[in-house]
Amino acid sequence: MIAGLSEKDLIAKFDKAASSIIDKLVRINLKVRTTPPLLFYAPYRNLKQTVIPKKAFSKFNLILEEKLLAYGENKIRLALSRDRFVKTNQKFKGADYIMTPKIALKNQDVTLVFRIIDAKHNETVISETVYIQKVSPQLLTEETNAMSLKEALDDIAEKFASQNPNMKTLYYTSLSTSENGGFSTKFDRFFTRELVTKIEENIANPLTGKKLKLKRYRGAKKAISEGEYQLQGVTESLGKNFYVFLKLIGFNKSTTPWSGYVRKNSLEPQIAYEDYSSKAELENIQTSDKLGLVNLTLTNSLGDAPTLEFGDKWHLKVKTDKRTWLYCYYIQV
Repeated sequence: MIAGLSEKDLIAKFDKAASSIIDKLVRINLKVRTTPPLLFYAPYRNLKQTVIPKKAFSKFNLILEEKLLAYGENKIRLALSRDRFVKTNQKFKGADYIMTPKIALKNQDVTLVFRIIDAKHNETVISETVYIQKVSPQLLTEETNAMSLKEALDDIAEKFASQNPNMKTLYYTSLSTSENGGFSTKFDRFFTRELVTKIEENIANPLTGKKLKLKRYRGAKKAISEGEYQLQGVTESLGKNFYVFLKLIGFNKSTTPWSGYVRKNSLEPQIAYEDYSSKAELENIQTSDKLGLVNLTLTNSLGDAPTLEFGDKWHLKVKTDKRTWLYCYYIQV
């Protein structure tokens, strides 16, 4: 539980930190280049042991990401990885600046120090601190401002449609749980289908006279042109609610974010159930693969962590640094 600190106060702290980070980064960047820099946020890269609950830390990261997107629009390019092993990530390799957090816990007070280094010179250029008082060992899971499914869908669709009136094509893929990109629950898939339908109703109707094309993609999306948009999002299961964070990305990387809570009791029981199937087994295998004597890169033809549906065709891609026997196991879900 987060005691003595309202949701509004919590968001305000990260709002202030994000604003300061962007302002400082822009001023520093202008001295060396005029193009928007690529900031790579790797929250788990240097964390050997999280001293606060994992769900609390995930929630903090989601709020900070939304604020960075809002303040950094057209000023920076933002990339993020929730994987500890980021050195093989292409965006990590091409980043201008890298941001990682350091967490300290003392007498139920949490201090998060966000350190940004210049990737080329490996020098710290920015250090921003967020101080949160009276945090108990568990994450706050009951949100008083949670919405019903209908309220959330209506709010998201209205915001996305009103702020992006030139939308002609919407590319979408199923949402996924933020802690394990690529795994989609029943809620993720259901929410995605309902949302794109609701957005279409807001854009294409007799009053507007417009049409909207809905196109599902599975892996990495290529560059989009004017009037085309890409929907991305992650979710967290927090007690009686789902936390949803969405990004609607348009031409020239313009981004419209949305975040909020959806009450599970507004869903059908089978939809509210968190169906992770073989998530734990797969994550254990994925982690141990990184620790062997063979340097192995494993991905597929649709890019990193795509969301797939039954019937999708894809190809496994494996690269090693020496002659290797490869065993491939299929876990029946």
